[in-house]
Amino acid sequence: NSERNHIESFHRFERQYIKLSAGKTFAQSTELRLALFHSDGSTQAITGSSPISNSTFTEAGLKLDLIHDSLDNISFPNTGLFGNINYINNKF
Repeated sequence: NSERNHIESFHRFERQYIKLSAGKTFAQSTELRLALFHSDGSTQAITGSSPISNSTFTEAGLKLDLIHDSLDNISFPNTGLFGNINYINNKF
């Protein structure tokens, strides 16, 4: 189907981003991180027809990560677990 491969437009996307985070490690394999973040950005149509015009945006919020890594070898693990749970609260 040629319609699936059709490109309508190209856009330039720019973003400035800052994040401040702190964390604590538990039992050498589990880490809890809390971060505040803020970003400003813009999109600009480079070519083509697009329903989205040039625009600016701001994102800010809170991020919480819980990471567990008890793998015995990063390249070829035989035992252990890896998991990551995160929660992001964006305010637009």
